[in-house]
Amino acid sequence: MKINKKQKKWDKEAERCLKIADRLGLPIDPGIMDFVITLNLLGFLTRCSCEGHNDKEHIVSYPFVDITSKKALAHMKVRKELFQKQEEKKISEKLFGKKFHENEKIRRKELARFSSNFEPYLDLFYKNRKVNYDSIITMDPGVIDVRIQPSGHFIQFSRTQLERDKRVKRYQKEFRDLTEFLKKKYFSSK
Repeated sequence: MKINKKQKKWDKEAERCLKIADRLGLPIDPGIMDFVITLNLLGFLTRCSCEGHNDKEHIVSYPFVDITSKKALAHMKVRKELFQKQEEKKISEKLFGKKFHENEKIRRKELARFSSNFEPYLDLFYKNRKVNYDSIITMDPGVIDVRIQPSGHFIQFSRTQLERDKRVKRYQKEFRDLTEFLKKKYFSSK
């Protein structure tokens, strides 16, 4: 595919992403926007993101993006419907347990499947890269998605304000570098 076709796709996706707002009406953070665009163009459905903040208004002091698949979302819908049926007493406990377990098994496999599609990108990115251990970008599975985030995310809350400031900047740089790497992969692919 010619670069100008790729660029047109990029521009169209960027235009779409600029219109996205969360429940509070806030747009995608500018510092994570290109990462979100690139992930979507590479076939990963993004659900939630943050560029990482370190102020009193924001809880999250590290960048992240949640990715999922249409199949995982469909299984979440089934899960929700099962809970509703159970609450309304329209399904027995035994049948609920059986259907819930079957659905969860399929949902977990789907999470593993689509997250394994992103692993090769991380493997290539980190092949010869030397970074601080807590800046390494990892994937952590959730209920309906997989969170892409720095490995040191969980200790940000216990750090001093000064240390959090340093780390969030380091994490943001790692995400910018990964974004550039992925953009090159996108624009150079056929």
